[in-house]
Amino acid sequence: MSIQPVLFAPAARPETQPVDLVRLGASAFVTIQFLYVLSFNFVPGAVATVLAASIALIHMLLAIYAIMIRPAAWNLMILGSMAITIMCWMVSHGFGTAEVSLSFPFAEAFRDFAIFFAAIWLMAFPERLPHKWLMYLVVAGTILGSLIALTGPPNIIAGTVRLASITGGEDGIHPGAKFMAVQLILVDLFRRLGMLPRYVAWALIALTLFILEGLGGRNEMLLVFVYAAGVMYYKFPPSGFIKSLPFLGFVLFCLLAFVAFSVGENIEDWGSGRIGVWLHRYEIIQHRDLATFLFGGGLGADRLWTPQWRWMATALAHNDFVHLLMERGLIGLMATFLMLAGLAMRLHHNARALLVAVIASSALSNGFLQTPMAASHAMLALSLALFVYQRQQAIAAEEEAEEGHETNWQKNYIR
Repeated sequence: MSIQPVLFAPAARPETQPVDLVRLGASAFVTIQFLYVLSFNFVPGAVATVLAASIALIHMLLAIYAIMIRPAAWNLMILGSMAITIMCWMVSHGFGTAEVSLSFPFAEAFRDFAIFFAAIWLMAFPERLPHKWLMYLVVAGTILGSLIALTGPPNIIAGTVRLASITGGEDGIHPGAKFMAVQLILVDLFRRLGMLPRYVAWALIALTLFILEGLGGRNEMLLVFVYAAGVMYYKFPPSGFIKSLPFLGFVLFCLLAFVAFSVGENIEDWGSGRIGVWLHRYEIIQHRDLATFLFGGGLGADRLWTPQWRWMATALAHNDFVHLLMERGLIGLMATFLMLAGLAMRLHHNARALLVAVIASSALSNGFLQTPMAASHAMLALSLALFVYQRQQAIAAEEEAEEGHETNWQKNYIR
């Protein structure tokens, strides 16, 4: 028997029209998001700026509305994280602790605000996303992104020929790789919802993996791997051994890292130079005064020349947490953890698996926690993952009501 889940009770009459506006805003956001990403390399910079500003404005307006009608501990935590971040910027730029410039880059700050705003409203209204329209965009975006990568001028990175850039500039591969990795996850989520036929979904997943390999997106492949491992983790009954796997894996990783650092040679060159880059920034942070250590060196403080990457003029840390510590200080880094805790509070089960994957990716690259447009795409996937969980729970509850006995929610997982 076909079951049509009832996800929410009918809204109160005064709220009906605003909720329709949320759906309209969500439709505008997903359309502009895909248009921005896939046209970035082909349109004038002014056009891309207008599209990005439109997305940020939608995020801001819908986040304000979400806080007004659906206040909760989790979104107030994200709002608090944003307030602390603003305080760090005020101290670093307003009181002269900024290491780069005393002038405040408003455009860059506005871009960073979009990460907080997107997290608030996309997690508040997962049921209001235009799911069918989003599915069409995901399928079309995956195919079009693949065509751009396969037919455009190839990139040569460290002597290795890579596929063409999809977005983010003609010589950059990572923005496009991030986009395609999130596309793969979105395709899998629509497969789990039953909206995409399995043969179509698996074909698109295989195509995306091929493109990621061609782009050399190792960090993006890590995102996919951790997501897949998390989904498998929540697929099995929560026995004692299964529950302990994340902790045991973390302990094993720490032990292996300790041994490697103890006996290894040329540690600074490990991870394509990442370890050396992080150690270089550690030296900088060690010699900061107290105010700069706590509140950061200001926006732009992480963009500097690093000895391990002599082929670059300036570069970021390739680690979101080190990047945030450089720019926003210890207090700003704690504020980011507050936002992540709010997201974890809102998400459930395999939706948390995607959040863990985002965090793991950000620990080894210029990831989603400091790249607003990539973060918008990741938050979109998190919102859809939350909707998958809500739909699964609604089906289980309706089956339980019809059968008249307790139903194990795990057998109703949408696979």
